[in-house]
Amino acid sequence: MLVAEVWRGSPAKVAGMEPLVLKYGDGTIALGDLIMAVDGEEVVCVEDLLSATEAKAEGEWVEVQVWRMSNESKKARLRVKLTCSSKLLLSTTGGSGGSVAAGPLHHGLTSSSI
Repeated sequence: MLVAEVWRGSPAKVAGMEPLVLKYGDGTIALGDLIMAVDGEEVVCVEDLLSATEAKAEGEWVEVQVWRMSNESKKARLRVKLTCSSKLLLSTTGGSGGSVAAGPLHHGLTSSSI
């Protein structure tokens, strides 16, 4: 699952998650992190991310396995603290459109299945 946007001040941003970047100068896209698993559970789509986190409580930490720049040779593990979406929305700006990886708990990112 490709990270399309990371909200300022969100748990995903604090953990160091990187979104894709559109380079306006030449119109190219630099791919960001590709989420492969959460706490060892494979993530292919938004529903997988929700399933991996829905039984967790606010304040719990999850390990997110990513491929940096969507490159398999650049694997990384990030720890992300789960936050209530209402608190996140009050404390950050951004996050318009797209499939938001949200439920009762939120990570602060917008994603796209590829």
